[in-house]
Amino acid sequence: MKRGPEWLQQELPRMQAEGVIDAAVAARLRAYCVAHSAPPRRWIWPLFGALGALLVGFGVVLLLAHNWDGLSRGARMLIAFAPLALGQGACLWALMRADSSPHWREATGAFTALAFAAALALVGQMYHLSSDLDGYLLSCALLALPLAYVLRALSVLLLSAAALLGWTVAAEGAAIFAVLAAFASLLPLISLAWWTGQRAAAKLTLSLWVLMATAAVALSMAERAGWQAALLGLVLTVGIVWLARDVHGRAPLAPLRILAQGGLIVMAAAATFEGFWLGRGVAFDALVSPVASGVLLVEGLVFATLLVRAVRAHHFLVAAGAVPVVFGSCALLMDASVVPVWLGMLLANGYVLGIGVTLLHQGLRLGQLGTAHAGLIAVSLLVVVRFLDADLPFSLRGLAFVIVGLAFIAASLWLRRRAVRA
Repeated sequence: MKRGPEWLQQELPRMQAEGVIDAAVAARLRAYCVAHSAPPRRWIWPLFGALGALLVGFGVVLLLAHNWDGLSRGARMLIAFAPLALGQGACLWALMRADSSPHWREATGAFTALAFAAALALVGQMYHLSSDLDGYLLSCALLALPLAYVLRALSVLLLSAAALLGWTVAAEGAAIFAVLAAFASLLPLISLAWWTGQRAAAKLTLSLWVLMATAAVALSMAERAGWQAALLGLVLTVGIVWLARDVHGRAPLAPLRILAQGGLIVMAAAATFEGFWLGRGVAFDALVSPVASGVLLVEGLVFATLLVRAVRAHHFLVAAGAVPVVFGSCALLMDASVVPVWLGMLLANGYVLGIGVTLLHQGLRLGQLGTAHAGLIAVSLLVVVRFLDADLPFSLRGLAFVIVGLAFIAASLWLRRRAVRA
């Protein structure tokens, strides 16, 4: 299997700890790896700029929400449909231009799908339409599907799949045939992307589709008593995929590991809220069946084994990345008498801050801009969730989001200039 400077740089701490090389040789090899590492991918800069813009946009939405009741119905309708009209115009422009890039189609498609979802929610609120969450999510998923096929946009497909998964949860036991049919309607677009040369994007999209479809089917089949057991199995699966980096080689697991990383980030952010640690406690004899208990026990043992292996191999950041799985398992298995709510929240907030600062420092020290940006995202995420959880007016929350978004963009530009100078 091909190994590059990035892999060697990750192995240096273990080689030095085992006495294979000394500190001087490790320093020279580290400098060599930094000098010969692949240049940052060009798409990473627009991506992080978009994340900052998303924070600014969310802040603007909160500022509008603060003054929503004072607006006339006509102004509300304009705010609801203006983004949708803008997105449709951008989609039409992308379709009419033969030389438009796939990235432009993806961006305009995702924007239009989200604008439609926002417009549907705002119109329903203004005219007091049916507020069933399952019906709303199913409508968003089905109406986004034609847009995905017209634009051949995999990002819209994933948004539709996420809405279908949410519909499965909100419907509390949707018919399994309907779930399978809805997810199967997304597969032809993934096949089309594969056969038209977008194989890397198709592989990643298929991995995300498999996970969401599997979760939806499992949730549609689970009885009410098995919800916590199903969540525990999903939490442990995310941890196993994250830690199993070298079991079957890097390439087959790469898309799933990206997804697992996203799941770990979501769990870490959720663990900083009080509600994450409330309503807990699952006795093994109350699970769906002895088979389910056995599966969870095996998953727990595999996760623990992989975690110990990562620590013994001195892959400390990889091991630290799996800590949210421990948080999730404790929240599902232990009640407040074992892990108090305040202690769980304190540990989760300290973890997110610590991992963010560590990644930012390591990325700057080793010249790994992706790692530095990951640390920047972790710190920004902690600030954002704390403002969301705080009992503050919408105006102050919106202003905080705008400030954090602008600071994120500024920090990303600073990292880019640092990379260019290096």
